[in-house]
Amino acid sequence: MLLMVDLGSDEGPEQAQEVIDHLQETKTRLARESYLDENDVGLSYTRTFSVPNKIDLPEAPDRLEILHEFFPWDFPEYVISATQQTGVTELKEAIFRALDVVRVYTKEPGQKKPDLDRPYTLRRGGTLLDVAELIHKDLAKNLKGAKVWGSHVHDGTMVKGDYVLHDKDIVEIHA
Repeated sequence: MLLMVDLGSDEGPEQAQEVIDHLQETKTRLARESYLDENDVGLSYTRTFSVPNKIDLPEAPDRLEILHEFFPWDFPEYVISATQQTGVTELKEAIFRALDVVRVYTKEPGQKKPDLDRPYTLRRGGTLLDVAELIHKDLAKNLKGAKVWGSHVHDGTMVKGDYVLHDKDIVEIHA
């Protein structure tokens, strides 16, 4: 979860705390990591990033200092300016790491270039068979293997369905 804090307003930190307080009335708690409470069925803790925004405004550094003084949340923090794009790249990278997924690109046999516009997204540890199933169940059923280009294999290495894919691998599936 991204807990956005408006540094453009004196009320920004209080408004963010109101969100936390409201969630305390439910079965959701904000935390550094996601997990279920073993002692309270239904209670879940959700990984949260604190995202103070509008750091480019003149009064924002003072408001950020107040935020830290009065609201010492224990969440990773990514201070950004959405309009200036300050800190946005770091936030995107943190979100991607937190999702624990890999992007896999496909290319058709005989084609020189893969489709880099639409990756398939899998949980880290996903296999070639998982990607084949995402594409089409019959492709997975008839899977013979695939050529893979990536950081963990020699380019064009033929692999079987149980091959664990890595982020940004390119696969040419053969059925």
